[in-house]
Amino acid sequence: MIKKLSMISLIEIFIKDTITGKRRKLNAQKIKPQTIENYRNTLKLLREYEIYSSKKLMIKSNIRDNRTLQVQEKKRWNEFYHQFSQFLYYKKGCHDNYCGHVFKIIKCFFRYVVNEKFLPLPGYYNNFYVRKEDIAIVTLLPERLCSLIMDEKLTRKLNSLQLRCRDIFIFGCISALRFSDLLNLEIRDIENRGTDFFLNYRSLKTEARVKVKLPAFAILIFKKYSPNKNASDKLFPPVSLYWFNKTLRRIGLLAGWIEPIGKFRNIDGEPVEFKRNHDITYRFCDLITSHVMRRTSITVLLMLGMPEYLVRKISGHSAHSRSFFRYVNFAQSYITDEISRVHRQLTRLYKKQA
Repeated sequence: MIKKLSMISLIEIFIKDTITGKRRKLNAQKIKPQTIENYRNTLKLLREYEIYSSKKLMIKSNIRDNRTLQVQEKKRWNEFYHQFSQFLYYKKGCHDNYCGHVFKIIKCFFRYVVNEKFLPLPGYYNNFYVRKEDIAIVTLLPERLCSLIMDEKLTRKLNSLQLRCRDIFIFGCISALRFSDLLNLEIRDIENRGTDFFLNYRSLKTEARVKVKLPAFAILIFKKYSPNKNASDKLFPPVSLYWFNKTLRRIGLLAGWIEPIGKFRNIDGEPVEFKRNHDITYRFCDLITSHVMRRTSITVLLMLGMPEYLVRKISGHSAHSRSFFRYVNFAQSYITDEISRVHRQLTRLYKKQA
């Protein structure tokens, strides 16, 4: 007997089972709260799409023995993929990465319905494409990071909030920690062994253990914020992500990082340039966010010669991580440019002596 079930109702059950722990990762760990929040956002988008399209999203089961119905269902869900994609792109203003993330969750939901609720469904959901885009890496090269740390003229221009955000940013550029991990750091996460200081911390997102020896300037930052605090106190004062990112862009402007670099994102597979106020090209300082800390840390370590497997150990990336090798390629292009510069100098010296 053919059954018609509400997709929205089933996703609500999917989320509930995830929250209660009935549905877990393959290693039996509970799903992270951030992932559950992503599920809720996808559910919200599907509800909005139902209103926008005036169509109820219904799932038909028990049609495996009816070829005509299978063909109809495949066509209907192919149309859903196309129409929902267009809704995300042009109604909600999403880019390829986010659109792909939404369909990845939808495919995960369908697998849950088949494998854990035992609803006999054809595999039409396997045809949903999960789009990805390679976003250009915005990162500080070693020279700029050193300037941010040591430029006294820049330091004198900064107010108290800007100084605090700069210190957090520098600490993140050394440790490869995410913004949430940085603000969660406690005094006891910094170990003092003689004259050396080590960051010893477990990531909130990946639960990977991070242990990094801190350089002298990071130790100064630690000593600046640690006096008169207990071991369980947070190292850095709280600041919202919004104000942190806004302040970083202001610091970049004061530092003179104003070269135009452009901002491009993929929409439905096509690159589109975004501009400030619709007609002004984005500058480097306009694109600085909390993500730059982690990117800078990984890239600088690679550029200065640390082996890849050690950098991955610090950053928490897996051995075959696609995102990690984007940093490797970026660092390699920098090395190639430096080698080309040296070759040009050698050529000029040769011509002088010839």
